[in-house]
Amino acid sequence: MRILIAEDDYASRVYLNSILSKYGSVKLASNGIEALDAFFEEAGNNNTFDLICLDIMMPKVDGIKVYKSIREEEERRGIEGADKAKILITSALADTTDNFKDASGSTCYLVKPITVEQIREALIELKLIEVE
Repeated sequence: MRILIAEDDYASRVYLNSILSKYGSVKLASNGIEALDAFFEEAGNNNTFDLICLDIMMPKVDGIKVYKSIREEEERRGIEGADKAKILITSALADTTDNFKDASGSTCYLVKPITVEQIREALIELKLIEVE
């Protein structure tokens, strides 16, 4: 699995990396611009991330704008349904607004603090891993 973690808080970034690195190759981004750069670099090479962990409150470009940019680029490229990147939204905000409604089932929203079990359940919900 190819994973992008976009998280500005160093401790949270390290925590997510320690959990998710056992599932595959991880690229780290500490702000929204780095996240978009990583996404578009992969897209330019005809690659995709299987999972993008995206914090909402990040400097330079917030997670909502990053999310919308990713989904717009996927639409532009004709990527639909199960082929879309699975996005795991992480936030200290309990507000699960319509910004992240996705009929394809490729988006999941977790409120911090996040546990290992919540991440595992989200990966199952996103159909990235199977129930053990």
